[in-house]
Amino acid sequence: MLVALSTIFAVAALAGMFWRRSRLAGTTLLAPWWWALLAVASVALVELGPRFAPSAAGWLGQSATRYTAYVAMLCPSMAILGAKRPQDRPWQAIVLSLWAILLVPVFSSLFFAGGQLRVESLWSWFLPILILVGLLNPLPTRQAIAGLLVALAQLVALGEFLPGVSTRLEDNESLGAWTSQYRTPLVLGLLAAAIAAVHLRARMTTARRRQIARQAAATSAELAGLSLVWRDFRDAFGSLWALRLAERVNDSATRYDWSVRLQWDGFEPVPPQKDRTPEDDRAAEVPELSNVPEPSKAVEPGGSSAPTAQTLTAIESSLRVLLRRFVSPEWIDARLATAAQTLASRDRP
Repeated sequence: MLVALSTIFAVAALAGMFWRRSRLAGTTLLAPWWWALLAVASVALVELGPRFAPSAAGWLGQSATRYTAYVAMLCPSMAILGAKRPQDRPWQAIVLSLWAILLVPVFSSLFFAGGQLRVESLWSWFLPILILVGLLNPLPTRQAIAGLLVALAQLVALGEFLPGVSTRLEDNESLGAWTSQYRTPLVLGLLAAAIAAVHLRARMTTARRRQIARQAAATSAELAGLSLVWRDFRDAFGSLWALRLAERVNDSATRYDWSVRLQWDGFEPVPPQKDRTPEDDRAAEVPELSNVPEPSKAVEPGGSSAPTAQTLTAIESSLRVLLRRFVSPEWIDARLATAAQTLASRDRP
């Protein structure tokens, strides 16, 4: 029963990896996708291979083979941290080196420990740190549920190698037996659920349309479209890159005194700044945006500043300049078109 359930989860996880993979076209997320595919396939092969072919246990030994596959689950989140052109491709060598470093206990078991895997304290403490780093990146985004499920799968898979857990499993034989029996369906089930959560979030169009409509009413249709581009980037690449990009956009907004700022959920109007000096402009200058034309500002009655067409063009230009390191122009255009279609359908009688 457990083998059949684990097989179903493994097939579902692998199928989910390939479903709508085309959405990653033009982005730097293809390398993390390949790492994720390697991790899921490795876990499925290591866990289910010996069940169907007992002779396929591997020359490394069962414990070392499982450890090799399990630590591969840490690589996709590390790959995302370097998903910026042009260093995204060389970064994969760093991720591969990290995997090799995590496999030092396996190499040691082959040459110095007589085949007995021993994960020393240095590596055992390194594992939860990597799990935490991988969790913090998607946690503030709409992929938080998927991130939590992946972190939980990593904890279940690597639990016997984490500090303090291995000793407890050795002392409590019943807990150790339960973990060994149910580890496979739990890990594969959590991975399949995480992949399903990503797809379900992408299909939640009702909430997405409402947010586009609210932002269009509060700002403008153009800013609502740019906010959609921002949110999709934020949810795809995580909080680390999102915060960095928002900082760069807001540096430019401060320099040119745009009447909007990029917040966590998108562009929001703000009052114009007063009494700016040339020194303020030089301090806020962003080198990559030096070619973006300085926009004019239209001041409404009451002193608030409404973005003009030139301002909106400058905002879009700055966003495109920064996003070109991560996504293609077609990726951006597709989201702007989605926002435009959403607003057009709302305005129809």
